[in-house]
Amino acid sequence: MEINNILIDTHPDISYNGLVLYFITGRPNEGYNSRDIYVSRRDTRNSQWQTPINIGPIVNTEFSESGPNISSDGLTLYFDRFAATGGYGTSDIYQVSITPVVDLNKDKKINLKDFAEFALYWGGEGSSVDKVDIAPSPFGDKKIDVKDLSVFSRFYLQEDGLMAHWKLDEPIRRGYHNIAHDRISGYNGTLHGNPISAGGKVNGTMQFDGIDDCIATPFVWDPAYGAFSAFAWVKGGGGVIISQKGMVFDKGTWLGMDLERKLMTELTSGGRGSGELVSELAINNNDWHHVGVVWDGARRHLYIDGKEAAKDNRDLGQLRSSNGGLYFGAGKFLDAGSFWSGLIDEIKIYNRASSIEEIAALSRKEGAEPSVFSGENFETGDFSKFDWKFYGDTDWIISTLKKNSWKIVWRALARFRT
Repeated sequence: MEINNILIDTHPDISYNGLVLYFITGRPNEGYNSRDIYVSRRDTRNSQWQTPINIGPIVNTEFSESGPNISSDGLTLYFDRFAATGGYGTSDIYQVSITPVVDLNKDKKINLKDFAEFALYWGGEGSSVDKVDIAPSPFGDKKIDVKDLSVFSRFYLQEDGLMAHWKLDEPIRRGYHNIAHDRISGYNGTLHGNPISAGGKVNGTMQFDGIDDCIATPFVWDPAYGAFSAFAWVKGGGGVIISQKGMVFDKGTWLGMDLERKLMTELTSGGRGSGELVSELAINNNDWHHVGVVWDGARRHLYIDGKEAAKDNRDLGQLRSSNGGLYFGAGKFLDAGSFWSGLIDEIKIYNRASSIEEIAALSRKEGAEPSVFSGENFETGDFSKFDWKFYGDTDWIISTLKKNSWKIVWRALARFRT
């Protein structure tokens, strides 16, 4: 796709992952002023750019907007606006969140309850649909249609703040032997060495040999940004679970086990007394354990099986910064002795500090995810066997809409809401 047009195109700014481009342009017969902020996306760094779209009236006005700049975490757009009513001067700086709001009932889950809310506005137009108008990204087009459904499906069944989730079941389920797919944001990892497929905590996973097996991902998160959480299921062995390249004066280990099989993190602020944090509890059996590290913006916390295992006894200040990618199963230098020996499964990273209740819930998850349906007849509308405790399936939603079976979807949602 050609980005440039016959008029002016200027002030480009590209997201950190290289997949989103913001710029100023003038397009014939469209827009809110002679020049507006537009956005274009691409699936990978090697893909073609998609057709640019005007990001809409939340940002673009009859005044003059320019200088778009996307934050390094991809969640906030900064720009300036010239001669705006209510400003402080001739030109002012503004910021706006560009993350689609799909958690419509604010329960920190994206599930069928949110889809029920979404369904109420299906086919609607105008300002009355602003609550659920999430596409085209980032601010919608005053219409609720398949574009919005497509965006909603990307977040469906996700948890609030979940930035990345590597299920690590590709060798068993999909036949991908060199890629560890992040199902949330596309931070796909590359397998090094020869991890082998094995039974995981949830479906399949990968077994690391403790010699040279690991997974390398692109940049995901800078600890200096602020609060975040990282979790994984582990079994056996020891070594580094998650580390980050590019950290200066820091060993870069987000999460690992020391020689005594105690959980530890080497993320530090660099300040006085800011050394590694180690749990008192050692993991000495060969069972599955849910482990995690949480940085709340001031203190580090370690968790084992849903319970806090260690925490800082004072505020540390900002953690050291890094713009490097992650390693799963190895230290940042890939040094001997840092490689994980055992199983790692279900790695999740959140852009917030998870609560104790949320961590306890994560640690209770066991076995394969249940089947969504168990014999209900959608053509007749018989939902008597539907498992209403589960939250549905994106493929079902899309396929049902494609069949124009909206009444069936509506009946299901109506029963769910009661």
